[in-house]
Amino acid sequence: MRQGFLPAFAATLVLGSAQLYGQAVISAKSGVINYYEGDVKTAGAAIESKNGKFAEWQKGQDLVTTEGRAEVLLTPGVFLRLAENTNAVMVDNRLSDTRVRLVNGAVLLECAELLEGNAVTLMYNGYEFAVRKAGLYRLDSETGTVKVFEGEMLVAGGGQTLTLKKGKMAQIGGVLVASKFDSKQNDSFYRWAARRAEPLSVASFSSARSIYTGGTAWNYGGWAFNPYFGFYTFIPGRGFYNSPFGYQFYSPVVVNDLYSNLVYAQAYRNANAMSQSAALANREAGFAAGREALSSRGAMMRGGSDSFGANGGFSGRGSLGGGGYSGGGSFGGGAVSAPSSGGGFGGGGGATRGDAGGGGGLSGGGGSGRGGGSAGGSGR
Repeated sequence: MRQGFLPAFAATLVLGSAQLYGQAVISAKSGVINYYEGDVKTAGAAIESKNGKFAEWQKGQDLVTTEGRAEVLLTPGVFLRLAENTNAVMVDNRLSDTRVRLVNGAVLLECAELLEGNAVTLMYNGYEFAVRKAGLYRLDSETGTVKVFEGEMLVAGGGQTLTLKKGKMAQIGGVLVASKFDSKQNDSFYRWAARRAEPLSVASFSSARSIYTGGTAWNYGGWAFNPYFGFYTFIPGRGFYNSPFGYQFYSPVVVNDLYSNLVYAQAYRNANAMSQSAALANREAGFAAGREALSSRGAMMRGGSDSFGANGGFSGRGSLGGGGYSGGGSFGGGAVSAPSSGGGFGGGGGATRGDAGGGGGLSGGGGSGRGGGSAGGSGR
């Protein structure tokens, strides 16, 4: 199904406007010419539709397209589209028994919904084709065939009846026999009808939203005029309708649910974006603290001026009070382990002034007494 256009455009349209249009219309009869292009005439006169006023195809009149095409609203939920070079007659425009006779050319009938008490029948060459279910149907005088793309149709004529279902066709005249056809093989008329379904779907979405917010009761499927688009569209009474062309038509209640979900989803995305931004900021702060800690540790290992001691570190030339664990002095000016050339536990001084190594150490040249005594002369 084609769903990309609706979320991208219709959702933007609804979210970006306080309220759009959706005038409910109760059809009294079939035959409103909803859209046309090119040269289209009814009762011999060119069609004119303006200022929200639409031409009507009256009972007994013909509708002729030469270099043009037309879209007609029959009973609520049923679109009849005429190809170029087509001539058709409105035999009866009552909702209870709408009848259209094809003289020549081709028509596509899209039935979104067939309300109880309504009936639509196509006619051609002495045969009748009664729509039984929602679907898509094509009647073509050039090929003398009727095709059911979706739905179900009852064919009657020549003393015979035949029920055609999805993917089946029949040749008009002779013995009625159902046969398969390739529904993917289509022409420019079919593609035009498919293109018409797209804006109708979008107009339906916005109008259904407006109907809901306006508090209008909508219990049955029907037509609604959307002046933003300039034509009528179909709105289901409940649930939604999937067009055979791949587009959706939603009831007012469903549209409101979708709208609410869109709003909630947007709020969630905004909150999630803010949460992610805060998380990124915290992570960056953590990285900065880590870099600072690593920098301090490097300085401590290098024995720089910013280490434990005033002038030294764990490994340098100073101590905890001016030297280091391995350096040239002791705890009070030397080191725990001094080079053999400079003395022992008191390589140049003592733990106190002149004591425990006034001029030497365990191996050096001094003693453990005051002022220059040694523990063993010049060593052990």
